[in-house]
Amino acid sequence: MFSVSRLKAFEKLSDGFKLAENQLEARSDAVELVRDDPGLSRPEHAKLRKQMLSRYGAVLNLGDVG
Repeated sequence: MFSVSRLKAFEKLSDGFKLAENQLEARSDAVELVRDDPGLSRPEHAKLRKQMLSRYGAVLNLGDVG
């Protein structure tokens, strides 16, 4: 999903400025996702929610994203 497209960008691009631009677009996607579903409670976000909880703890505090 998200990380696969980022890895493909690293594979294709050798220009650091282009890679940074790609990361900036990914950040805006993440901000939009959290704005639309702050608790990642939608079924399509279940895997992401599970991964976030396993990495960052029992509570999702995503208010500071962005």
